[in-house]
Amino acid sequence: MTIQTPERQVREFTGRHMLIILICFFGVIITMNLTFAWLALGSWPGLLEQNGYQGSQSYNSQIAESRIQRELRWRSEISFTNGNLELTIKTPDGAAVPDLEIIAAVGRPTHELENSDIQLVENGGAYAAAVALEEGQWVIAIRARLEGDVVYRRNFRIRVRGGAG
Repeated sequence: MTIQTPERQVREFTGRHMLIILICFFGVIITMNLTFAWLALGSWPGLLEQNGYQGSQSYNSQIAESRIQRELRWRSEISFTNGNLELTIKTPDGAAVPDLEIIAAVGRPTHELENSDIQLVENGGAYAAAVALEEGQWVIAIRARLEGDVVYRRNFRIRVRGGAG
């Protein structure tokens, strides 16, 4: 008894097939490269200092400021609720630090389009300001001055849910 199997028609692999495979392969690669290039051009350039030379000239003063901050041992917390940004800075024994001039540089971590500097005003042991922040990630860089000298720096990253403008 012989079993007959249906004959399968074997297709020939031609140059046309290879051309289609190569076009699809390189088409995907070129499309992805163009997409990534377009996304990179529209995002944050990664520059922390616009002028590297001027930034290097302030390096020693930044080290001195860091030394002062380490010696003070202040602790800080930040909160954002209902459009109000509030910062508390406390000494090691838990007392609020008064009479600071505080600037908060608020911006997105990935681009500079929404960056702004905000002056926080002392308000009952804390420093606060009304700020309109849309939903998403935000970086808040705090610079606190006491009698003109920067004595405290800290960066916070917060996430705003639902928009609070």
